[in-house]
Amino acid sequence: MRKLFRPVMDDTIGELPLAQLRVVRALEVSPHTVSELAEEFRMSLSSASQLVHRLVDAGLVHVDCESVDRRIRTVKLTALGSKLMRHRRETRIQLAENALARLSPIERATLLSSLGRLLAECESVGAEPSESLAQIAELEHGA
Repeated sequence: MRKLFRPVMDDTIGELPLAQLRVVRALEVSPHTVSELAEEFRMSLSSASQLVHRLVDAGLVHVDCESVDRRIRTVKLTALGSKLMRHRRETRIQLAENALARLSPIERATLLSSLGRLLAECESVGAEPSESLAQIAELEHGA
């Protein structure tokens, strides 16, 4: 996956620390308050606030204060943040398409089938945690 989605030369977003990238991805879906970000990413309010300030300094997000309650601060992507995320997504899609185009039709079909099976297994693992732990233990012991 790292080779497929390697950073491109102008990928400013890709150079962000993982925590900041996760916040930007969440904000791409919808604006959040700093409290919501702290809760969603299981971090202290202080840590979330510092993380947001770094993203503000980078020009990727801005913070709006609600007129009714000035303590509520809504964090939103800036136009630059949205543009960079869109560019990152489009570039990654293009890289994947280029790699897939080099596979034969049979290889692509096999890959898609295998990925579908992997997704189904991931969903079932989430539904049955005790069974998945046993499966992991078996794999670790070479069963």
